[in-house]
Amino acid sequence: PAMVTEATADIHLALMLACLLFYYLWSIQLLEVTEKNLTAMAEVTAETVGSSLLFDDPKAAEGALQPLLAKAEVTGASVFTPKGKVFAKIGSNAPSQLGELGITTQVNDSTARCTVASRQNEEIVGYISLILSLDSYHRQRRTFAYLALGVSLFCICLCVLASFRFQHWITAPILRL
Repeated sequence: PAMVTEATADIHLALMLACLLFYYLWSIQLLEVTEKNLTAMAEVTAETVGSSLLFDDPKAAEGALQPLLAKAEVTGASVFTPKGKVFAKIGSNAPSQLGELGITTQVNDSTARCTVASRQNEEIVGYISLILSLDSYHRQRRTFAYLALGVSLFCICLCVLASFRFQHWITAPILRL
């Protein structure tokens, strides 16, 4: 019985480690996909807003930014001049200062910020900065963790039941001797 219990414990440990590794890798991949989507959204917006910057039309820039708030959990968007001054901004979480180009992820604040340059004929006419809420990312991670925990517990129960059955099946001929 001690040997079966030890084997069952080893299987449980291996299953838990595999689940944790799978969860970790899945979380990293999900964050990378989220960042790629945010970058693509920012680049498309930069193309759309470029003409507004050229013609000095902040209302048109705000109009181009407005659809972002309706989808994809964007909580704020700002358009900056080439000198870094705010040209237009919308949303409750719109940045007031131009940050560094690229993506910065603040997991503690549950936000990701993407800043890209808006170009017209290879000339920088301004910058676009989008803020994305990572609440959806955290919800998916939590859901996956619950699912992994449920599957692990189910497998552990099956393993325990099977180990008792196999223990009886293996030891029965020995006991008959």
